Amino acid sequence: MNPALAQNTENTESNPIHIRKLLQLGLLVFTAAGIALAYVYVKMHQHTLGKEIRITEQRVKEVRAENEVLLAEITKMTSPRELRRLVAEGSIQLVEIRADSIARLTPPEQATEDGILRTAFIEKPTQ
Repeated sequence: MNPALAQNTENTESNPIHIRKLLQLGLLVFTAAGIALAYVYVKMHQHTLGKEIRITEQRVKEVRAENEVLLAEITKMTSPRELRRLVAEGSIQLVEIRADSIARLTPPEQATEDGILRTAFIEKPTQ
């Protein structure tokens, strides 16, 4: 073989595949794709949570409004005027409370000389 020809073939570059650079590029693309997918997942999760929060806040507003209506009904139903009307209609009855059904912290005392036992009274100042 001709030595001049042998040198010429050694210096000519063929098109070799550089595995290391190819793996580095593949790893970079894989990492970028993973980060992009994670970003999309987080954004979708935020969107879903936002919808759930809006639905929950709307439900809270509805329940509060319903609660206000019910409180107004309770106030109306327990007003003295309404209770008097129900007693007059006979829908409800008033029953006198027996003395032995009252829980007292201290025994009742006589308020006046007539012997009537009272649990609470306003004393008139003596002059």
